Amino acid sequence: MKKSSVIILSLITLFAAAPGGAIEFFGVQPQGTPSILNYGWNGLTLGLFMGASVGYSSYDRSSNASDILTGAAYGSLVGVASGLILGFDDASKGRKGTGAIILRDMHLGGTLGLVVGSIFGGIRVANGNDWKQLGDGAAWGYLTGTIVGLGIALYEGPILLKNYSSDSRYRFAFLNDSRERPFPALLTTYQF
Repeated sequence: MKKSSVIILSLITLFAAAPGGAIEFFGVQPQGTPSILNYGWNGLTLGLFMGASVGYSSYDRSSNASDILTGAAYGSLVGVASGLILGFDDASKGRKGTGAIILRDMHLGGTLGLVVGSIFGGIRVANGNDWKQLGDGAAWGYLTGTIVGLGIALYEGPILLKNYSSDSRYRFAFLNDSRERPFPALLTTYQF
């Protein structure tokens, strides 16, 4: 576990220190207006798989098959609540933001972790003929992938939102009217 943590942190450090910044590696900010229901649905599916993964690890120790179903049910409820909270937060800002980045990266990390964990589990099955190793590898891979995806989202989110935010500033200035007489005005500038 310690060795894999060092490898993951090394990869994140490599991406962060590379020339060109994180935007070239992680992508761009999600575009469009947020749909709170879409966030809820994404949270539900993410929570379902995370809960099923936790349930499977519990089943692996106790051999009680209802642990998987219970984990999936609780995970779904927590996931939909989390997705709705992230959706309301982004909707209050009027654009997709941190919530969309978190859900996107956790889904991508979880899927990648599921595949890599299944491969490692398959290797362990080939070496020992214990088929529980395949499910165990898939479950732990998915959980690890979602946690890594969350870490990447928390790192990249502020960078992407800073580079694509429209920051408005107000200041007073004197402008000339049609007769070239100065008059006070409130100016606003936007940064894209």
